[in-house]
Amino acid sequence: MLFRSVADVYFNPFAQTICSQQITNIHIDSHVTGATFTWTATPSSINLSGFSGGSGNLISQTITNSGNTIETVTYHVSPTANNCAGTPADVIVTVNPTPHVIVLPLNQSICSGQATSIVLTSGVAGTTFSWTVTPSSINLSGFNSGSGNTINQTITNIGFTIETVTYHITPSANGCSGLVADYVVTVFPVPDLSNSPLSEQICNNQATNLVLTSHVTGTLFTWTCTPSSGNISGISNNFIPTTVLNQTLVNSGFSIETVTYHIIPHSNGCAGPVTDFIVT
Repeated sequence: MLFRSVADVYFNPFAQTICSQQITNIHIDSHVTGATFTWTATPSSINLSGFSGGSGNLISQTITNSGNTIETVTYHVSPTANNCAGTPADVIVTVNPTPHVIVLPLNQSICSGQATSIVLTSGVAGTTFSWTVTPSSINLSGFNSGSGNTINQTITNIGFTIETVTYHITPSANGCSGLVADYVVTVFPVPDLSNSPLSEQICNNQATNLVLTSHVTGTLFTWTCTPSSGNISGISNNFIPTTVLNQTLVNSGFSIETVTYHIIPHSNGCAGPVTDFIVT
C-alpha cells in the first residue's frame, strides 16, 4: 500500500501589517515538495476592498481601507499535494487606515502681531501631525515648522499688503502617512496714518478739510481730540470710520491755540497705532 504525504502550509511572514493601498507580500510554502495552494479571503468589514481569492505561492494584492479604524483581511489557504488535500491554514493581513487632517476653524484671518489658533484633529485615533510653512513674502515672520495638535504662532506682517502663510500639514498614524493638507492663514497688515506733515495751520473759523491717507488700501479712521484751551470750539470726537477730517474750528481767544487729533486707522478689522495730528 502506497501512503502519500499530506501537505501542510506555512507563511513568510506569518502575518503582515500594511497601510491602506499598500500591497501584501505573503509567501506560501509547504514542507511537502510540489504542494500547490489556493485561498479565499474574508474582510473584517465592508470598508476593505482589493482582496480576492486566488492561487499560487504568493499573495500580492493591493488592499484599501476606506474607514477610520484598523481592519483585517483573513486569507484561508488550502494546500494540495499528490492529489491529496492538506489542512488549511489562515494568514491575517492587518490594514491600517489612511490618517487625514480635520482643521478647525475651516479658515483663519488674523491681524499682524496676532497668534494663530489652529486645532488639528483626525477621524483616525492616535493621529499625530507635523507641518512645514510657506510665506507669501519676506514681509512675514513668526512662523516655523513644527509638530503637535495645535498651531499657535504669532505672525507679523511688516508690509502694507495682505499676505498669507500656508501650513503644509502631514498626518501620521500607525506608521502610515496621509495626504498633505494645506491650510492658509491670511495675515492683514497694520494700517497707518501716512499724511505728511502731521500738522496744518488754519485761520479762525476755517475748516480743517483734511483727507486722511494710509499706505494700507481701504483704511478708514476714527479719532478723539484734545484742545489746547477752552477757547477752542467746533471740535468733536468721531467714532464712525471715515477718510475725511473736516471740522470748522473757532478760536475765541487772542492767542494761537492747537487741536490735537488722536487718529486711529482701521482696515480689515485691524486697528493701527494712534497717531497725533496737530492743527494750529
